[in-house]
Amino acid sequence: MSNTFGLQDNQNSTIAISFADSAGNPVPDAIDAASLTATSSDPTSVTVTPSADQTSVLATADGPLDAAVVVTVACTVASAPFSGTVTFDIGASAPTQLLLTPGAPVAN
Repeated sequence: MSNTFGLQDNQNSTIAISFADSAGNPVPDAIDAASLTATSSDPTSVTVTPSADQTSVLATADGPLDAAVVVTVACTVASAPFSGTVTFDIGASAPTQLLLTPGAPVAN
């Protein structure tokens, strides 16, 4: 399952991990020990950290604005591989400073 999620350049998001059967019914978590991995297509914009209990991944915006940063999460359950992605668009946060830029000088 893939979707796009907006995140400001000074925010983070916890990505919850869950499973469903072919009918969409929830299935209890049963991730194989130490099998959870997470990667970012642009780690300078979004870093990812799997939780110690393997139930989530923390995605943290690191400052640069970026679009379509893909986070991929993978694991195994009873040795069967599973993976999924979520795409983050990193936008600007609220302004914190006023910037003044003079134009080129012209004759009066």
